[in-house]
Formats: sequence, C-alpha cells, structure tokens
Amino acid sequence: MNTKTESRVIVQVELFGYARTVAGVRDVRVALSPQSSTSDLAAALAAALPSLLSVALEDDGSRLLPSYTANLNGLTFISDDPIPISPGDTIYLFSSQAGG
Repeated sequence: MNTKTESRVIVQVELFGYARTVAGVRDVRVALSPQSSTSDLAAALAAALPSLLSVALEDDGSRLLPSYTANLNGLTFISDDPIPISPGDTIYLFSSQAGG
C-alpha cells in the first residue's frame, strides 16, 4: 500500500467563449498535480464543471476536445506531455477554432 500522498496545487482556470457560456462561470479553481497534462486538466474540469462534458471535454472527461486548447499563464500551451504547474498559476481554456 502506498502511503505517500501526492501533492496538489490549486490553479485558476479561466474559460472563454462557448465553454464560459455553457459553464455559466468565468473561472474555476481546480487542484492539479505539480506535473500536469491536458488529460489531468480535463479530469479536474470534468469533476468541477460537468457541463463542459461534450462541449470542451470528451464525454468521459479524459481529455480536451480537439477544438479546445489550454495555455498556462499566457506563455505555454499545455499538451499531453506534463509540464510544471505552480500554486497561483492561471490556465486559459479556449476554442482553438475561435475566429478573430
């Protein structure tokens, strides 16, 4: 039995476009591991905002839909490869197909 508890960090996820409309909130705080990927983010968002399932997240909450992307602090896009996440970070979730 593993008695080590994985540390978690609290980050803010800011929603844009249709995801914000469907969720009915501008942002949400979620707990992620210090090394997180889009799959980790999707699972946390599915638990916090189930209304995003089939909208920005796969039906099972396992990943973002291909039409959505996540960015860490406006500097780094989050992919399937884990990246360092720190307390107080902000993740921006938006449609990668949004027009300008």
